[in-house]
Amino acid sequence: MTINIRNKNIRKNALPRTGKVLDAVGGGGYPSAGSVPSTGGSSVVEGNFEIIEGEGILVDKQSAGSLIYKISHGNTSEGESTANEGTFVVKNVLVDTFGHVTGVESDDMGIIFDGKYLRKDKPDQTDYLLGLNGGATFGNYVGGFLGSGGIINEKGYAELMGLTLREFLEVPELRFNRIDVISGETWNAIAFGLIESVDEVNRIVTLKLEEGELSGMHLSDFCRGIFHNLTDNATQPGKDSAGFEVMVGFSTSYFTPVEIIDNAHFKYELKPGTTVHPCTFMKFAVYGNPTDKNRQASAYSTRTYQRYLVGVDTWEITPKHVSMQFGDLSNLVINGESLAGGSVYLNNVYFGGNILTVGGLDNGLKGKDAYSVTLSTYSAVFNTREDLTEQSDVVTGDKTVMTGSDIVVASAFRITTRIQATKGEKPLRYSTVVGEGKYLVSATGDGCTFTVTDGMIVVHSVTAEKAVIKIDVNCEGIAVYEQEFTIVSVTDGIDGTDIEWIYQRTATEAGKPSKPVSENIDDFVPEGWTDDPVGTTIDMPYEWSCKREKNNGVWGEFSDVFLWLKFGKDGKEIEYIYRRTSSASRPSTPGTSQTDDFVPEGWTDDPVGPNASYPYEWVSVRKKVNGVWGSFSLPALSAKYSFDGQDGRPGTDGRPGIDGTDGIQGPALNYCGDWSSTTTYYKNDHLVDVVSVRDSSDNPTFYLLLNSSSRNQYPGSYPSVWQVQNSFKNVATDLLFAKKATISRWSFSNYYIYSNNLSACFNGSENADVPLLAVGVNGQTLDSRGLIPDSASPGGYKVNPKAALKIYKRGILTVGEGIEDSNAGISGVGSAASNPAPIRFWAGSTYDNRYSAPYRVDHFGNLVANNCDLTGSFKTSAAGKRLSISINSTYGALLSMTDANSNSVLKLFGPGTSTPAGINVVNGSFTSIMEGHQFALISSIGSMSTKIDSDGSTMIKASKWPTAAKAGIGEMYVENGYVKVKTS
Repeated sequence: MTINIRNKNIRKNALPRTGKVLDAVGGGGYPSAGSVPSTGGSSVVEGNFEIIEGEGILVDKQSAGSLIYKISHGNTSEGESTANEGTFVVKNVLVDTFGHVTGVESDDMGIIFDGKYLRKDKPDQTDYLLGLNGGATFGNYVGGFLGSGGIINEKGYAELMGLTLREFLEVPELRFNRIDVISGETWNAIAFGLIESVDEVNRIVTLKLEEGELSGMHLSDFCRGIFHNLTDNATQPGKDSAGFEVMVGFSTSYFTPVEIIDNAHFKYELKPGTTVHPCTFMKFAVYGNPTDKNRQASAYSTRTYQRYLVGVDTWEITPKHVSMQFGDLSNLVINGESLAGGSVYLNNVYFGGNILTVGGLDNGLKGKDAYSVTLSTYSAVFNTREDLTEQSDVVTGDKTVMTGSDIVVASAFRITTRIQATKGEKPLRYSTVVGEGKYLVSATGDGCTFTVTDGMIVVHSVTAEKAVIKIDVNCEGIAVYEQEFTIVSVTDGIDGTDIEWIYQRTATEAGKPSKPVSENIDDFVPEGWTDDPVGTTIDMPYEWSCKREKNNGVWGEFSDVFLWLKFGKDGKEIEYIYRRTSSASRPSTPGTSQTDDFVPEGWTDDPVGPNASYPYEWVSVRKKVNGVWGSFSLPALSAKYSFDGQDGRPGTDGRPGIDGTDGIQGPALNYCGDWSSTTTYYKNDHLVDVVSVRDSSDNPTFYLLLNSSSRNQYPGSYPSVWQVQNSFKNVATDLLFAKKATISRWSFSNYYIYSNNLSACFNGSENADVPLLAVGVNGQTLDSRGLIPDSASPGGYKVNPKAALKIYKRGILTVGEGIEDSNAGISGVGSAASNPAPIRFWAGSTYDNRYSAPYRVDHFGNLVANNCDLTGSFKTSAAGKRLSISINSTYGALLSMTDANSNSVLKLFGPGTSTPAGINVVNGSFTSIMEGHQFALISSIGSMSTKIDSDGSTMIKASKWPTAAKAGIGEMYVENGYVKVKTS
């Protein structure tokens, strides 16, 4: 069986499936695949490949010219399919069950293998995971610190020349010859963080945390972070506003969490007066907290010193916060004294053993033989207006004072300090010569004169603002100690610097006010600002501040405006409920609800107080965390009523006692205005609530609360709860703080100022949809007044939307009859560019329907009215095309229309004194109406008019009549001096 093959010659070593290499013949070319099944034992196949003999296959080239090959089986029992390997390959050799070749398929190597294998002869890539189980080398790899190239072995260990990372490097430990090198600060703090991202608009920080890592951030933590930004880095050394050293070339941010969103996110505020926000990749440390004492300690070190901080409850680090510092102390000043020459500062020192000296230290201590030198005081203040000496009485004990006077007076120096020197526990005595048990003193003064007498430094004069005495104390000629005594001069004089602060609130952070202009006036408050903080609300959540200083009687400029206060969200909420019982049996725990102010049946949201009928009052509490109300707690006894016991037998009169001490001051009166059933009133050791109840004539009766609290207990019906008060005395004060007030029948409460009959109300809230002023109709129903009862509103009242007169802060005034909604008004809302144009005046509809009101005037004066009665003259325009209406004696009522040249084209008139009613239609100009004619047609070439006489006869006049030839049937014409009508 044979197959004939026609093919281009190619040369390629082939590896058959038998594993034996076959020799190829020369040739080349690009293949074109194809196959033809064998029929009748042979087949001709077109394809660019070479057929090579293999085991069990015989190949015979029958015709070189036509490139025809014969394939046959040398041994069919051992024959196998073969396939060439290379750029041009036999894709398939088809055989039957006996191994006979029945067909051949060829294909391009690139078509078969492209996209499946990586190339070694040119750059290549893959979208799939590439496994290098044995590792990989890079470049000319030579190991060691002096080597080249790189390697990553099968265990993942790498040796490379360098590594560049654009974000994070996460490792358990970094080692480089076991040496840590840090440029900057190293902190040991209760909490710290690495920032992954910052949203400066919403002021939210996202922390970079490992899996399971807790951030440890708390509210109000003082955070300090340093980072090198591209711009705005510090350029000058010194101290910043928090008392830390400025890091030149870096930006320092001070911020505090104001809301913990979750473990990795929190909202922040900047330290007042600073502008640098935290940023991505910034590391920060917590160094204090204003209230949590457990978060007020930390330690940090720099290249020159190490410092330990305690009790940090302010942004600024002060000497009281420094418990210990090693190294450079030039940035530490204690009690006005710089410690620049020292190396260790300790707040307290406790020794539990010996202190040993070290060779080379002059002031070394040697155990029990240690020297110690101190001064009784290290500084003094001298008032230049006083003397350096003062008189004092001589007081003696068991000594005898001899004097010729009854009073012994001596002079004493005001400024002194005593030198105290010891060796171990043995004091040394002052001497002018060296010796055992002695100390010598040598001292120099700068800015003062002094003497040294028996170990006492006595100052006789001070000539400088700051005088210094440097003292060397030589102990037994073995050790010399240096001490320093400082005197500061002060003078009573004019006041120094005054400071004034101002405040302003805004609804948004973007509405931050600009810096105001200062004037040289004490207590000057610019427009829109207040001289005291008002406090933030949910409507005005931002309060800003700035200050100015007065030097030598002149007020300076205001500082830049900074955020003083921001309204925060409510934290954990708590609700209490109460229930009274007639027995001591505890009530069952009530069920909860996700409704705020939920009060279960049988319970109250305020304590009512026990009485003889219900002597037990119980309380239960629930808490709201993350917006979800928890269950009520097991009821606990809140109050118990005490019954009177039986009267005892009368005892004998005792002896009169001494007067007792004055008792504590009773509670102050807190007037709450008119009594309301929806308000809870209280009494404690400091305040007691007073209410008023008015009769039909609006006369008040005042009641004083007797119990600890009261709600919905009408004073006139509960004499055991409320006590009648006859009157109040006058109060005169410069400043009065009151939750509520009633002055001359006007009440002040909850943003409202309203008359006691509720007919008028001023509203001070920020809600633009609530009228600023509402005036009702006194004497009508309650609903027609300016203020109406509303249990859901603060204070139990709200502004009446149907008040007869309402003025809104947006610039709207509406009026009505006080029963229905307003039906007329004036508005300044909207700009001239609005479409449609804003309505400025309207009548006959509400504010919302003003664009369809029967009477309305828009911003440009356009008037719409359903009906209109006018008197006098009326013109649609002063000149040109217009319509005018007027009244005069000649024509009576005259309606005239004019053209662009102010020429009349139509007139309706009469009757006047000399003109009956008529119509003139004019095509052109004319000066007067034809005398006595009621209807006229006038043109530039002729005219015609009619007149009805008193007897009813009609006269017709024409400037020119037509001839009979021009007249049509029914038309008039003139012939022979007669006017005729043409009939045919």
